[in-house]
Amino acid sequence: MRIRLNLTEEDDELDITPMIDVIFLLVLFFMVTSTFIEEAKVYKMILPRADSPTTVAREDADSISLTVDGQLYFRQGTGKEDEIADLSVLVERLQNAEPPRPVIIRCDERCEYRQYVEIKNALRQAGVETVFEEVEVSHAAP
Repeated sequence: MRIRLNLTEEDDELDITPMIDVIFLLVLFFMVTSTFIEEAKVYKMILPRADSPTTVAREDADSISLTVDGQLYFRQGTGKEDEIADLSVLVERLQNAEPPRPVIIRCDERCEYRQYVEIKNALRQAGVETVFEEVEVSHAAP
């Protein structure tokens, strides 16, 4: 009786293609999420809380940030954030924007209400019709 053995060569190499795919997805995930939190890292702000948020894409809106020490920052779309010394400069920049874009206001909860109202008045003067307030979302059960 003759036994025939099929001698096949075994592949000792490890297939790393799935691992490369997973690493690529992780890198992509961290790149995308880091752009969302980049604005929050520039300066320490405590946002007020809200129970029902409204969402808007950052690319589709300009943003104004007011810190607790009264510094005002303006970011046009996804561009660089610039410090604004006076609200008249802000009005001029918003009036020159074509077409008029919505504006997101990020205001520290410890700021004076007067400062918030001044920003809203400046936006109205510039002709901005759509204004959103950025808040910290409360995940507590109702």
